[in-house]
This record gives sequence, C-alpha cells and structure tokens, in this order.
Amino acid sequence: MSDKVVLNHVLSTMKRMDIPKFVDDRGFYSEHNLGILSSGGYKFTILVPSHIAWQKELIAEHRDSLMRPDHLLEENGSLIYGKTVYRKTDHSRRWHHIYFAPARKDKVIASFMQKLRGLKDELDGEKPVESHKSLYDKYFIIKETTERGRKVIYNDEAIQEFINSDNYYWVLLSTSAKTAREGLEEYKDVHTTTTSA
Repeated sequence: MSDKVVLNHVLSTMKRMDIPKFVDDRGFYSEHNLGILSSGGYKFTILVPSHIAWQKELIAEHRDSLMRPDHLLEENGSLIYGKTVYRKTDHSRRWHHIYFAPARKDKVIASFMQKLRGLKDELDGEKPVESHKSLYDKYFIIKETTERGRKVIYNDEAIQEFINSDNYYWVLLSTSAKTAREGLEEYKDVHTTTTSA
C-alpha cells in the first residue's frame, strides 16, 4: 500500500464505486499516503504502527488519564478504555483515538511470566536453548561464585520495563470518526479484532 501506483489504483477504484471512506491496517500508514487521501477528499480511519514516534509520545502523554470511567468502552464483551485527542493539520482535521485493553495486558503478562519461568528452568538445569540466548541475556543475571557456585536470578528491571511497555495500547487516526467509540466501530467493521495493535 505504500507504493504510490497501487494507492492511486485503489483510490481510482474507490471513486468508481463511490466509496468515500478508507479504513485500513497499519501496513498502509505513511504521511505521504494520508496526504494523498486528504487532498483527494477521502475520509480515513487507520491503525497507526507502534513504532511511530508521535504515537509513543501521545500514549505517554495520555496514559495516566486514559483509565477513567468516561473513557470506558465495551468491545466483544471486553472492557477497553478509549480517549480522543483532536488535532488540525495543513491537510485535514484529525482525531487521534488512544485505546488500552486491560484484559489483553493481563493475558500478555501472564504468558510472558510463564515463558520466563520456563527459561529459568532451562538455565537452572544448565540446558540452555541457543535460540533463547537474547532472552537469557535480557531477562536474567547469572552469577558465578567460588563459594556458592552458579546462581540464576531474574533481571527485575528488564521485567518491569516489559510490564510498563506500550504493548497494550494502540492508536487509530481518523478524519471521519470523532469519538473513540466511533473509531472502534469503523475499524471493527473491517477487522474482526481491534486488540491486535
């Protein structure tokens, strides 16, 4: 989708079919593509890739105020927090919808803890797996002493960093959906899940 020729073909097809709104996943995202959509008068709602710097800054700025009763939404039986930040650009008015899924966080962290426990068993048994080396290096500290021998301990700082990460947050950028609920609905219409961000 980042290819200009492909994008122009898609927009041409949308025009012929009289489709005024574009909803897509993070693979389409680029300021160049969004500029083409805006200048062509197309509305869009798009998932922002997690590596985009301004998204990280937006989440950091609003994460402490996101978990509030007014921001509570329900999606497929799960509770999700959603907050909207409005910004105007040279091309269009944009609504940035920030989401947080507590159940997803609990599930990811529980799975991560199980993984770490298994990795520690490998190290304690002195049966390391070569493909796990980067995880050993990041999440464990191995101490060798003449008196006590070998001791494997968890790297609590690295584990806490994982827990505090933005893995459980995502942002939808929209020129059509003015509320977090509307953004979720638009995205849900195209994708079966919104928590895969």
